[in-house]
Amino acid sequence: MFGTAPWIDIILKYLKKWPAVAGSQINHLLMEIYQTMEPIQPVPEDAVRHLWIEVPCGTIEDCGNLDVYIDAGLIDSQEEFEREWLESYSEELKWYEITTTQYMEEKFLFINEELVFQFNDLYETKKEKEAEDEEIIVFLKLILAALKNEIKTVHQVGDETDCYLIEKSDCQKGTKDLNRQIYWDLFGPNAIRMN
Repeated sequence: MFGTAPWIDIILKYLKKWPAVAGSQINHLLMEIYQTMEPIQPVPEDAVRHLWIEVPCGTIEDCGNLDVYIDAGLIDSQEEFEREWLESYSEELKWYEITTTQYMEEKFLFINEELVFQFNDLYETKKEKEAEDEEIIVFLKLILAALKNEIKTVHQVGDETDCYLIEKSDCQKGTKDLNRQIYWDLFGPNAIRMN
C-alpha cells in the first residue's frame, strides 16, 4: 500500500480532517520540498510554483481491507468495492499537482489545490521538538523524492523538454504547453516552468 495512489489519497483525507502539527522533522521536510521547487519559475504573485508528479495506482489490495469497509458501512459488497476501485484508479498512474507558495514569512504546500501544510523556516527556532506522525514523514519523503525525480527528468531531456512537458502536461493534466527557449530567453536558463 505504501507509495501508491490509494495510500496517498488516504493520507490527504486524513490531513484535510486533522491538519498535522509540523514538528521539527516535518517542518524540515516541508522546507526541503519548498527548496526543491525553487528552480521552477514562480507565478509572480506570492511565489506560486506548480509541478505534477505521478504515482502508481497499485492494485485493489492497496485500497485496504474489504471487511473494514463493510463493517464501517462504507460499502455493501465485494462488487461495490471493485466498482469503487475501478472508478477511482482506472489508470496505471495517478497525477498529483504539487504547489508551493509563500505569503510574508508563511509558506504553504497544496496538493491538488487543497492546502495540506502551512509552515515557515523560523519554526525550529521557535518550538521544541514534538512527537510526529511517522506516516506523515514517510508521505512527505515520498513527495520530495517524486519532485526531485521529476525535476531531474526535465533537466535530462534537454533539447526535448518541450515535447516532454507537452506530453506530460497537455495530454495528461490539461495544462498549457510552453516554449522552453522563449521562456529561458525571458527568465534565464535555470528557470523551469511546469504549468
